[in-house]
Amino acid sequence: MAKPISSISEKDILNYLIENSILDLDGVQAEMTNKKREEILSQHPYKIYQEKSSGRWRTYIPDSTKPGKRKPLVKTSKENLENYIIDYYLSQDKAVKLKQITLETLYTEWLKYKRDHTTAETYIIRINTDWKKYYANTEIIQKPIVELNKLDLDN
Repeated sequence: MAKPISSISEKDILNYLIENSILDLDGVQAEMTNKKREEILSQHPYKIYQEKSSGRWRTYIPDSTKPGKRKPLVKTSKENLENYIIDYYLSQDKAVKLKQITLETLYTEWLKYKRDHTTAETYIIRINTDWKKYYANTEIIQKPIVELNKLDLDN
């Protein structure tokens, strides 16, 4: 007897669609990529336009070092311009995420890695004890890793 419709989970439905080639994963991935592109481009604060004289595509990207806090961007095709804009904002997101990583946030992930790659039970206990004794209540664990310098580490 078949399961009642209400008891079929979303996971079961997705597995059925994939197994029976009803759902094209490549198509879904392409659709997700296009949606992300559209989202990034919709948040771009400057107008994207084509020069009438040369046919080149123009816009601006934020740049705090320039007088108007923006830098002109020119490409021969709209696709090239959009690709550059998307790469720019994705790299900015990555840079922001890197600045947020501290020893404290990294420690738990690192400890999981160490736990998965050792068979000595006392090793993890010793690492945790050292963390609590030397680092847990210090300011250095709150400082972003990209801002750490030799003096910080020596101290």
